[in-house]
Amino acid sequence: MTDDTVGGIDRKFSAFRKTLMQRYGKAVYDSWMSDLDFVQATEHSATLSTGSAVKAERLNQQFRPGLRMAFSEHVRPVQNLLIIKRQALAAQARKASVKSQSNNGVLVRDDHGASKSGVSGFDFGPKAEATTLQPERKENAEPFRRALDVAAISSPLDERLVFDTFVIGESNLLAHAAAQRVFAEGQSDLIYFYGESGVGKTHLLNGIAHKWKKLYPEKPFAYITHSGMRDGFSKAALTNNLYALHQDLLKRELILIDDIHLLIGKTRTQEEILNLVNAFATTGRQIVIAGEHKPSLLIEEGLNEKLADRLSGGLSAPISRAGEDLRIGVLRERRDRQGRAEITNDALEFIARHFNTSMREAIGMYNHLSLAYDQTNRKIGEAEARAVLQPQMRERSKGASVETLLTAAAEAFGLTDADLKGRAQPQRIVRARHAYVMVGRDYLNESFPQLSRALGRDHTTAMSGYQRAQALYEREQDFRDKIDQIRAQIGL
Repeated sequence: MTDDTVGGIDRKFSAFRKTLMQRYGKAVYDSWMSDLDFVQATEHSATLSTGSAVKAERLNQQFRPGLRMAFSEHVRPVQNLLIIKRQALAAQARKASVKSQSNNGVLVRDDHGASKSGVSGFDFGPKAEATTLQPERKENAEPFRRALDVAAISSPLDERLVFDTFVIGESNLLAHAAAQRVFAEGQSDLIYFYGESGVGKTHLLNGIAHKWKKLYPEKPFAYITHSGMRDGFSKAALTNNLYALHQDLLKRELILIDDIHLLIGKTRTQEEILNLVNAFATTGRQIVIAGEHKPSLLIEEGLNEKLADRLSGGLSAPISRAGEDLRIGVLRERRDRQGRAEITNDALEFIARHFNTSMREAIGMYNHLSLAYDQTNRKIGEAEARAVLQPQMRERSKGASVETLLTAAAEAFGLTDADLKGRAQPQRIVRARHAYVMVGRDYLNESFPQLSRALGRDHTTAMSGYQRAQALYEREQDFRDKIDQIRAQIGL
């Protein structure tokens, strides 16, 4: 950058703004980019700020490549660009002009308190690994602590998500047992829950936090989502006050981190979490983490290998999708807790049978039904549930696929997807494959090759299975009931 004066930076940033408006149009610019402000630029990266976390998230996910190109054209060539949520500023600070500083090629905006030096990690003491970074100087720590500490980046607990409302089944039995290990004397192993969205990971983290707060009121803890971790460390780094945040985190006896898979690509935040895990391991404190993928898949997706290794080396507990019985149990617990006796078991079973993508989906449909009959004392059975939820069922059927069909067929016969894809030939598994092919062919209009590929077989297998399914359908009521159940589960 040849002109680092106040006026020079303003002119270049103004040209940057004009380019954004031309490329994206006035509507997009006004909605998402009009309040972008300059924070700092180094030799290889730059940071901009915006007024809300929602905007920062959207800009980082959807527009960052274009923003980086425009910034490189008009302000300074950079390889990386980060957009953060702007901290609240005093009126006079918001009006402060951009000042240039020549310190290792770093430009900062004073009213954002941006760092002029690198950032650092946790100070573990003599047991620290060689990769551990040293702490920042303390002189700037106190002002930062008043603006951003662990309490500021933590998320509030959901009062409904306690262990008493967590219904245990085969799909979550191991994870529930692992959660109870947090309270075992001498236990400090890292615990990692993993499973797809809606299976109960956040419920377990909240349940641990509520029980901890009750049993150990004198022992501080923190529940932090992926966005809290990301934003917290970014802001701490930009204000050159990581030391204060590190020290505040190390005062906690328990830290719970949710949705770590959403930090893939956030290299610096992953490193900070790895350092935090190492620090807690040396002091015998407890960390519990949740994510969607098993550790080996996290590495494939791009998570820090050492961090994934720590997750794998601790107590790693999977949570699978709930079966119909467990979904019914969760819905009954919710109904009884709310005192909605007018909602019958038939209605709950209808919801559990038809909305099986996740526990969250089933609960959402229950809430929809409950709201629809909020002002009535009449009995709410299957007919009422079907009438109210028919639009959602139609919408759901539009998204039916071979994979959702496979899962529905497996569940109808009390099996798993892996059973249907395997080589075992017990009668129940064979019939489930036949039913899967019949529904896929007659109701989803899928080809035999496509249906066979999902099973890991050639198309002749599906053709043969279809013929046998037709014969079973003609002579057995139980098989016809299973076909109806599969159709219902995928919204047909």
